[in-house]
Amino acid sequence: MYPETLDGCLNATRINFGKALIDDESMKVVAYIVACNVKLTDLGIDHKGIGDAGMATLADALAVTKAPLKRLYLYQNEISDAGAKALAGALRVTAAPVEMIFLHDNSIGDSGAAALSDEGNFNRKSITYLSLDRNQLSESAQSAMRKFGEARSVEVH
Repeated sequence: MYPETLDGCLNATRINFGKALIDDESMKVVAYIVACNVKLTDLGIDHKGIGDAGMATLADALAVTKAPLKRLYLYQNEISDAGAKALAGALRVTAAPVEMIFLHDNSIGDSGAAALSDEGNFNRKSITYLSLDRNQLSESAQSAMRKFGEARSVEVH
């Protein structure tokens, strides 16, 4: 369920774009909402086919948002290493207290996972859960992510 008006989106605490048709181009509207909303805690953009360009657009908004955003649902899209790296860059600078990131069922490989697990992202105590299941990680990268999660008390899947 998602708010039916832009004003509703700008004042919502939870937005799940559900059946809305969202692609890389329309992510500009989503990014505007994320950048301007100061109440948003949960953002769901799953099952949309969002690629690296859309993720980069969203990352730009995440970097500047003042929202108390805690949960990002970005699973079952087409995000690869470039999109994961854009998200990682935003996580380094955002004021949002992001706790949970759901990125399973994308196309993220070893370098994208490494960027997400960078010390700059997880020195922040807020991140407690990172889902990377069913991406394109090598066995060694999966093992490294699990060890990283254990060392930082981050649940990594």
